[in-house]
Amino acid sequence: MPATITDPTTGERFNLYSRGEVGLRPPRAVRPLLDTSEGAFHHHSVTPMFDTFSIWRGVQAYHMDANGWNDIAYSFGVTEDGHLLEGRGLFVAGGHTRGFNLRSHAICYVGNAQEHRPSNKALRASRAGFKWLEAITRNGMVRPHRQVSQTACPGSFNVDWLNAGMPPVGAPPVDQPAPPAGDPSVTLPVPHFRFYDFNGGQVLRPGSRGAAVSEVQWFHNLLWIGAPAMYVAIDGVYGPETEMAIIDDQSLWNLLAQPHQRIAVDGVFGPTTAVVYTFMLDAAVERGRIDRRYWS
Repeated sequence: MPATITDPTTGERFNLYSRGEVGLRPPRAVRPLLDTSEGAFHHHSVTPMFDTFSIWRGVQAYHMDANGWNDIAYSFGVTEDGHLLEGRGLFVAGGHTRGFNLRSHAICYVGNAQEHRPSNKALRASRAGFKWLEAITRNGMVRPHRQVSQTACPGSFNVDWLNAGMPPVGAPPVDQPAPPAGDPSVTLPVPHFRFYDFNGGQVLRPGSRGAAVSEVQWFHNLLWIGAPAMYVAIDGVYGPETEMAIIDDQSLWNLLAQPHQRIAVDGVFGPTTAVVYTFMLDAAVERGRIDRRYWS
């Protein structure tokens, strides 16, 4: 069964098919996306709109076999009939937008929006996908590919829709109430990679910056997977938001731990808190909240 994504405004739900359900090949290599400061980009595949699972596999084959890339370029795809397809997925660096691949996600409409207007359902699915990424990354910036590159992508019809504010065109009335603001995800797929050198043993505190901070922010979000209200921006900046997130995690551990296992609740991420994260993530795997392929 596919996962589902819900538009936070209209409550309309859209299927999100995983790589396995679509039939994509394994990537040659995976690089984590530790910085989402550039938001998301909109693309189109310039391919036929029919038999989109097969087309999506074909796009991957072209990118890997003809271009020599590690995987399909895009984070996700959107079909003409309003389904979302996993590409590289969440928090995996892409190959979609030169100069921005290490700081953004991308959603690709499977079709040619320069020649044909995407269906209302496709536009609404794209909107739900971008809103979902916004809730997860805390960054709602969405730009057309052509804004940063000499290209017609993602096609004039998509650009007009983006410029209009991504309206939910033709949204049907829904019976179920819309989910709470900030929680557009019914099921949150987890990234397709693992870190082997968790934080490098560094001590991080307010004012710290860099990839190690991004890694800790990512692990905090993984710990709270399925609760987007608890997510922090993955921006590599150890500011007040990240400090409070670490305090929340340290406090949670102390509520669960035996008295002799409790740690300082100081908002500082050092080796002791790294060990606590390891225990809590291991427990999440054992309870089935996180697939063990993604944390070990």
